Amino acid sequence: MDNPDIQAALDKNSDQFLKIVPIQELFTRLKMKKILSTRQVTDIKALTHTEDMNGRLLEILMEERAEEDFYTFCDLLKSNGVNVVKSFGAKLQDDAKGTPIKLVRKDHRTNPNGQDVVDSPMEVESTLSANVKGYFYTVADKIGNDWTRLAGKLNENIDVGVIAEEQSVVFNRAKAVLSKWYNMSGNEATTEALVKVLIAIDRKDIVKDFVSVK
Repeated sequence: MDNPDIQAALDKNSDQFLKIVPIQELFTRLKMKKILSTRQVTDIKALTHTEDMNGRLLEILMEERAEEDFYTFCDLLKSNGVNVVKSFGAKLQDDAKGTPIKLVRKDHRTNPNGQDVVDSPMEVESTLSANVKGYFYTVADKIGNDWTRLAGKLNENIDVGVIAEEQSVVFNRAKAVLSKWYNMSGNEATTEALVKVLIAIDRKDIVKDFVSVK
């Protein structure tokens, strides 16, 4: 899922998701709508507790499914006969609209190839989600071996050695770095702060994935 607002909506409502989603009732329709594969349905059904089942469904929606799958899922919830489920589907969809943050563009420049140049987060006019966690998947998916540089710039106290021992996949290492930074930084862990760090380590390509230069 590349849409940061949908990521943020799912993350924000994760606790309710685990408790409210009637996954046992939805298996057939989730499979018909291709939100879950036959294998995934089988694997999820093998789990003992409903919250564990919903947790796996949440992971699939956040990491493996497209934007249209999210809205299809919301529609399934909204068509449910139970009011609390119906309301939760509507809330998920509303929250996915995001919270706009306006950044002021100073000028518009391009490089010799005609591409937009982004030197600082304040030099573009864009709409960003206020929930920085909504961008974690995109960063982790694209950061590659620069995850160690990212860690050093976000917070020098993040132990990349420990993370490397605990996580064997680069994507998971980057996600661990971002999660530790978020937990360590509190209110300072903002979308703007993350953008500044990405620019500082010359990963403007990632910034452009969630900053729409106009």
